[in-house]
Amino acid sequence: MLKDILNFVAPKIGKQAQNSDDRLALVEMINQAAEEVHRSDDLAFCLFEQVFSATISEQQITLPYYVEFVRGVRRWDDRNKITLHSMRPRYQEFHNEYSDVVWRTKNDVPLAQSLDNESALTFTLDEAQDEEVKITVAGSTSIADKDSETVTIEVGAFSAVTTKAWTNFPGVKSISKDRYTTSNVKITDADEVEVGVIPNMMSRTHYTTVQVEQGDEASNTCKTYEVLFKYRFIPFINDTDEFMYPHFDQAIGWRVLANYHGNGDDERSIQLAAAAQAKSLQLTKEASRDAFQSHELQYERRELEGYKAHKYIKHRGYARYRGY
Repeated sequence: MLKDILNFVAPKIGKQAQNSDDRLALVEMINQAAEEVHRSDDLAFCLFEQVFSATISEQQITLPYYVEFVRGVRRWDDRNKITLHSMRPRYQEFHNEYSDVVWRTKNDVPLAQSLDNESALTFTLDEAQDEEVKITVAGSTSIADKDSETVTIEVGAFSAVTTKAWTNFPGVKSISKDRYTTSNVKITDADEVEVGVIPNMMSRTHYTTVQVEQGDEASNTCKTYEVLFKYRFIPFINDTDEFMYPHFDQAIGWRVLANYHGNGDDERSIQLAAAAQAKSLQLTKEASRDAFQSHELQYERRELEGYKAHKYIKHRGYARYRGY
């Protein structure tokens, strides 16, 4: 819980969690450390699975904002695995493509749906805020390939519209807001089609794009996939917010101390930073190990042929997405 991490860190670096300015700085430090722990590996409980249905009309889809890294995919109907590729393999001289058994993970984009025409963007809240919300768009317009604009949703208002019209190529590169909100911000184009959402607890939009068909034309059929993925990092905001997975609060606290002391260049600061970093890594390892201690950890090496062993744990969950 954020409150517990604040109370652990604050006295060790001479700050007071009850002081509003100190708290603001501490929460920023904690979120930086928490994201570092989140990204350090596939931690215990960090993977989720969900079934997605999609009508394939343009060969590629965007997954919901919370899907950051796809770890495995299989078809829902026959349970056969789908191989994950980056964008590079198709350009190898002897690369063979199979339209329904390969997903190509592509770019991280700010819109869930591309703009069909040059269009202004409308940002809408479901609930009015008690502070103004500034939203910044960066991307291409009809007269500039690189441009930006900031619009403001005023206190008590529900929406704001850009004065500039944005194009599909080179395209919108980022959409961000300056503060957390009590409701999501819906993004619509000039035709009132929803093209994205800024989640209330995040500062910007993110969508993972994957190409799900490789043929000359999309099938235009509805397909269902079971996807194993790592959740996108969610920052702490309120005192009662929990980290995305249990048992990592102490590891985050020690990572904050490592980063704090790492800013110093004297010998003592360097030693303190190294000790705190080692403690954080130890606690991260123990939390992942303990989480699966009661699980079946043995597996046939041939079952996971080609699978790179997890840094901290051995877990059978990955095998499910290798197909039958």
